[in-house]
Amino acid sequence: MAGFRNETIWGKNVDFSGTNPPAPTMVTDGQLLIASTAAPNIKVGTLTSTNNSVSITYASPNINLATGSSIFWSSVGAGGALLVHHGYIVASGALSFSLPTGAGSSAVGDMIAILLDAGTSWTITMAGTQRIRFGNIQTSLGGTLASTASGDAVTLVCTVADTMWAVVSSVGNITWT
Repeated sequence: MAGFRNETIWGKNVDFSGTNPPAPTMVTDGQLLIASTAAPNIKVGTLTSTNNSVSITYASPNINLATGSSIFWSSVGAGGALLVHHGYIVASGALSFSLPTGAGSSAVGDMIAILLDAGTSWTITMAGTQRIRFGNIQTSLGGTLASTASGDAVTLVCTVADTMWAVVSSVGNITWT
């Protein structure tokens, strides 16, 4: 029978270290007990991020997970509202996307990327309170940013929460209004 006694976890078929006989101690800060279908059924494990898309830090008694400014890419065939920390590979059609809108929809440092691959074009539209800086120019309030040819791409970073973005990387001949 498993249970707790004086802040110690104990039970049948439990091995905290992988050694035999069991040594019920954690060996590194941030380790967790993880269930397993193979005996022993509870093992000590450590959180990892194999593609480094999540930062993991330990400050007893907490574990902090943060995505930072990674961009998660997907191939798309339909436009819509852009999400922060996402990259869009336009795979078909002439697609229209909109910057995130509303209070708290974007924060300083948030990133968005878009690449025209097999589609015909992409356009990023903005709400009437939003602008994008492209080098030494700015779009008009509620303006647009658009591709002109296959391979066109931009990476945007939010510089003022909810309202201002900047192109930090571009490829091709991007147009704006």
